[in-house]
Formats: sequence, structure tokens, C-alpha cells
Amino acid sequence: MHDPIAEEVLNKFDIRDEARVRLKQFVEAVESYPGNLVGWSHDALWQRGIADSLALLPWVPRGGRALDIGSGAGFPGLVLQIVSPGVHWTLVESRSRRAIFLQETVDKLGIKHVKVILDRAEGWIRREAREREAFDLVTLRAVAPTAVSLELGLPFCAVGGRVAIFKSARTGFLSAEETALAEVLGGRVDEAVPGYAPDATGQPDQILLIKKVSSTPAGYPRAPQHLGRAIKK
Repeated sequence: MHDPIAEEVLNKFDIRDEARVRLKQFVEAVESYPGNLVGWSHDALWQRGIADSLALLPWVPRGGRALDIGSGAGFPGLVLQIVSPGVHWTLVESRSRRAIFLQETVDKLGIKHVKVILDRAEGWIRREAREREAFDLVTLRAVAPTAVSLELGLPFCAVGGRVAIFKSARTGFLSAEETALAEVLGGRVDEAVPGYAPDATGQPDQILLIKKVSSTPAGYPRAPQHLGRAIKK
């Protein structure tokens, strides 16, 4: 059956062949899974889920490793892996139902180079110290406030890599406190990339790209109750 919204998104990003088929299968898997994984209509799933994820595609490294923190139903990590299969993606999700969905979907669609981790990022990095500063790209969408996302994402990011935080355009760039925290963590604001579909206010979300310019001090991320707090001088 012809799906104009799907075709519009796939054509805009020039998605072809196997990736085109798999993205359609992925959307079907999200929509058919028992319960409500994302709360989006079919059109919004393509426009705000698939398309906003694909907006990050130019910054996905060629090869290498990428990490999606709070992956949920796989936006953006699983979407980007489908269209850039040479990248090894790790999807960290703390909610068991969504982690089960991710693993089942990876297995069902035969998607390679994906590891699903059922855990919280701040706990996993302590248990798996080798994953610290091991990823060329780290993504966070609808995970936590921006300051918390900075503190969760930057310790995983390799120097020279980027952290991509999906956030509302209404909130702008980083505040002075968020900028100071990013600098302590080794990050510097690089640029903001607009999403694809407007929200209820008529503005698209934005993807804030943070460049990792120096190593993150060993004490970060802090304990959960301190995540994202301003740095005391």
C-alpha cells in the first residue's frame, strides 16, 4: 500500500534498497508492538521519529562505534544503524519492556552490529570502565534535562567525537551553567541541526552537537542525585 508520508521522508533523505525496506519494517514493528511505545501517530512516527533521527545522518561516523543512551523504541540509534550498517551501535535502555522490544526487533529484522544493554548509563559506565570515552558519537533523545544529558553523554564520548542532544528549539542553546558544565566535562558547543517536523508551536526540534575537545575528569558522571548540577567553584 502506498504510504505518502513514508515515501516523502525516505525520498528526502535518499534512503534506498535494503535500508528503505528495513525502515518500513521497523515502523511496522513499533506500531504493532503491544501497548504504546512512543505515543505518536503514524505520520508523526515517520516525521518526528524517523526523519528527525535521519537529520543526524551526516554526523554519523564512517565505521567506528556509536552509543544511544535511553534508546527507548530505537530513536535515533536503531534508525541510524539501519541506514549506516558499518557503525557498531550500543543501545542503552533502562526500561525492560523497551529493551526487550529493541532486542526482539534487532533479531527479527536481522540487524547486525547492534548491542542492547538493559541498564542505566551512569551505572553501566562504572561497571564497564572500558566503555569510557570509547564512542565516536553519543546520542540522547528525551532522556533527561540538557545538563543531565551532558553529564551522561560526554564521559562516554571519545575526544574528537560528538554528543548529540535532541531538544526543543524553544529552549535555545546552552545556558551559562550548562556551558560551564560542558567545558568541565571536556565538551564545546559545535552547532545545532534543525529537525524535520514542527512541534505544536510550529518549530522543529533541534539537535545540539557538542564536540569532545578534552578528556572528561574521572569523577563524572556523578551519583544520580548530583547529575547535571552546576559545578561549584
